[in-house]
Amino acid sequence: MKVKGIADEYEFIRDQLCENCGLKGTYKMQKQTLAESYVGMFDIVECACSECGDQKDFLFDVTGMF
Repeated sequence: MKVKGIADEYEFIRDQLCENCGLKGTYKMQKQTLAESYVGMFDIVECACSECGDQKDFLFDVTGMF
């Protein structure tokens, strides 16, 4: 997903339903990593659900920010 800034990433994560317990807005950031590949720059945001502990990674295209 292409984003214009970090705030877009956080908003997107807040709007996601936990795939395990089904609750919305429970994914919380655990770690954020900037990665570069031949196609651009990406933020990898590792999250965990604050209710059930389900872990999920989100990948954001931040190439436009650089």
